[in-house]
Amino acid sequence: MMPVLILSASALVILLLFTSVRCIHQLRRGSLLAASRSGVISLVILSLVTVAVLAGMNILTYQRLRFEQSVALLSFKQLGPQSYQAMVQATGRQLAYAFPVSGDEWQMDARVVIWKPLANLFGLDALFRLERFSGRYHDVTQARSQLPTVHDMHDKEQVDFIALLKRFPAGVDVQFGSSAYMPMADNARYELRLTQTGLIVRPDNLAAHKAVDHWAP
Repeated sequence: MMPVLILSASALVILLLFTSVRCIHQLRRGSLLAASRSGVISLVILSLVTVAVLAGMNILTYQRLRFEQSVALLSFKQLGPQSYQAMVQATGRQLAYAFPVSGDEWQMDARVVIWKPLANLFGLDALFRLERFSGRYHDVTQARSQLPTVHDMHDKEQVDFIALLKRFPAGVDVQFGSSAYMPMADNARYELRLTQTGLIVRPDNLAAHKAVDHWAP
């Protein structure tokens, strides 16, 4: 759809330039009637160009809202009842984290920065910083009686873009915390992804799909 709109808008712009130049030339020659016809045609083409541009912007906005970026790949090995070894591979980084985690479910927390619509339209996607990885007990009573397993995911050696954005807030729409959690299972693998509205998780193998299908209500 977008290539068609771009080609159509380009053709209309070229035609608009041609009719505008022709209108000016006719005015200089004193041909008012011919210049009026060219002017009307130019206005019609300009209207069509405006419609094509607005339609393209709407489609781009929709595509940007649907855009997802990979954040991390998580895999689990069961060590015992409600006991797992988690491997967290952050996207684009060689370093993988290995965490012992207790519970029935895992949870990842992140800080998210969303840009204003215009900045987002021109390709500035949501920024994120992973902050905590933890285990969750499905049973509320057990969750109240046992401390959760919590691991810090914030790499202090990396540039803190959150602090930088506070100094240059122009273009930032909102900052918020986002969490995602899923059931743990032996050999389960998940992909953590970030959309323009927060974190989402997709099961990445059969073990993860089965775990989600049998997730306790």
